[in-house]
Amino acid sequence: MTLEALFQSGNVTFLILGVMLIELVVLRRYLRSIPAIGFGMGEGACLLLALRSALIDQAWFFTAAWLAGSFFFHMLEVRSCLRDSAKR
Repeated sequence: MTLEALFQSGNVTFLILGVMLIELVVLRRYLRSIPAIGFGMGEGACLLLALRSALIDQAWFFTAAWLAGSFFFHMLEVRSCLRDSAKR
């Protein structure tokens, strides 16, 4: 598969999601004191899936749904960071 075909099919996002999963496992193992890392990864994963839905020309509401999911994870991350800063 060529690099062009990888992007046109949207499968490049699955490759990136796999790398993100490995990153999450490694970071969770060594940085247990950062609970918001999962929220940030969820946010990034939703953005990647929104990109994939746009790359493969899915209906607009799929892209919008993934973007809304990303916003949801972003709000969870912000809340977690604010809660952590209030404890200090």
